[in-house]
Amino acid sequence: MFDRDYQAKILIIDDQALNLKLASTILKAKGYDTRCISESSQATEAILAYAPDLILLDIMMPDLDGITLCKQLKSNPITNDIPIIFITAKTASETLLSAFEAGGVDFVSKPFQTEELLARVKTHVHIRLLQKNLTDSFQKLEKKQHELLSSQKQVEELKSAMVKICAWTKQIEIDGKWISVEEYFTTHLGIQLTHGVSDSAAKEILKSL
Repeated sequence: MFDRDYQAKILIIDDQALNLKLASTILKAKGYDTRCISESSQATEAILAYAPDLILLDIMMPDLDGITLCKQLKSNPITNDIPIIFITAKTASETLLSAFEAGGVDFVSKPFQTEELLARVKTHVHIRLLQKNLTDSFQKLEKKQHELLSSQKQVEELKSAMVKICAWTKQIEIDGKWISVEEYFTTHLGIQLTHGVSDSAAKEILKSL
């Protein structure tokens, strides 16, 4: 499970300074790490540098409207999995439909209602962190499976290989070079050996004392 002390990162994109300040103040008071930008044309660069867990994006922007920007972010494999909540003063069904079709997960109305903003942000941040946690766990599992398959392959190669061992020195011939058993296991099989004494060897040692 993800770290509950983790400060989720929220990027707020709005051309109105008052909206940026208000949203940032509300979210920071609840422990979120926030950053604000007022020009949507700078969004991609800011996202790559900041790696937010959630984006609050105003629909009506002078340089690049929020719906178009959302489509761009969703078409980029680096940014397409970041949830986007639209900020809008418009509640017309066709506007909201376009926002959701572009890839938005939710919307909040302007002027902000503190409880509504916090509830929607909390929900989607929680989902986002759960998804990241599952992705990390899956990647770790894949790595373990790869390591297991590699080990199994090495064992099978060892079983099928014809290994020449010197009866006197207990060395193994590899590509015309004689190396110790310990070196062979370490360099060719990735196995670290520990030293012990077998029962028969222990008996011989005791006899010689």
